[in-house]
Amino acid sequence: MVFAEVTPTGIKITHSDCNGINDIPEQIGPVVDEAGDIHYFSRIRNDDPTVQYWLKRLGQSLAKHFAYAYKINVDK
Repeated sequence: MVFAEVTPTGIKITHSDCNGINDIPEQIGPVVDEAGDIHYFSRIRNDDPTVQYWLKRLGQSLAKHFAYAYKINVDK
């Protein structure tokens, strides 16, 4: 669980139940959800091209939301 606060300079994490990256297993799975679907999870590196793409898209979406909802201009 994570609690975050939106500030004029970005996002401030105020609480997390994770003590750090070393507490997250390298791989988890299989996990069966309520619908019976099976999922596997694994840690990925920030320098992975797919990760870079999605981090950029996430940042763009957050910046648009901050600009619209909070009138906060987030620099690139």
